[in-house]
Amino acid sequence: MLFDILIGAINIFGWGLKPLIEKKAIEHSSYLVFSNTRYITTAIISIFILALCKKKVISKHLNLKTMYYSIVVAIIGLVSIMSNYYLLSKYDANLVVGIVEPALVLVTLVLSYMFFNEKITIIRMIGIIIITIGMAVTIFFK
Repeated sequence: MLFDILIGAINIFGWGLKPLIEKKAIEHSSYLVFSNTRYITTAIISIFILALCKKKVISKHLNLKTMYYSIVVAIIGLVSIMSNYYLLSKYDANLVVGIVEPALVLVTLVLSYMFFNEKITIIRMIGIIIITIGMAVTIFFK
């Protein structure tokens, strides 16, 4: 449990720091160039990591479904990151993140219910209402 909390903290810190560094990077490039070079760099690092893995692990999990989902997620990710970098090139990082990230929670909730039959509890609905209020405050009082 403590390890999971540590991993969660690293995840939160990384995703919180990432848009600030991305905004700085876009100042020296364009959203189109940076989004593509970021993915190319990620691919090179990923190939290195896979090369360090045991062959048995890779052969056990590398199949057509993995490749299919990898391609779909890569396309969605690239289009999404390009649009995110475009917004970061025009607006403050805290404004973009303050609108995009809560909206992402809303969209994920709805899509997970519609396509994966995930539960929407009253507590989650209350959280969504709070998030929506937070987004409205961010948008209208920027």
